[in-house]
Amino acid sequence: MKGMELVVNGRLLSVRLVESHCLHIGDEVIDIAEISIQLRGTVVGLLGQGSSEYEIDCAESSDALQLALTFKVLRAEASGKWKERPLDHLCRPRPAE
Repeated sequence: MKGMELVVNGRLLSVRLVESHCLHIGDEVIDIAEISIQLRGTVVGLLGQGSSEYEIDCAESSDALQLALTFKVLRAEASGKWKERPLDHLCRPRPAE
């Protein structure tokens, strides 16, 4: 699986899902069931166990919203068992004009 090239922590990195529960971000691998998702405008924040934090920059806030929801769906499918993780923080988007 190729994945996507995204701007993560200011660098263009490959982001892909492997074996339905391992998220590869560049050379790092995290269990998607253990991440917390934060939506801040055009940035999707992923908080892993410990001190791992990833900020994915999107061009538009609607792209960030779609990406955050995609991560939530993938995480739900990967969670066979409950895993401890920080709470998600998804702010309401600005009203459409």
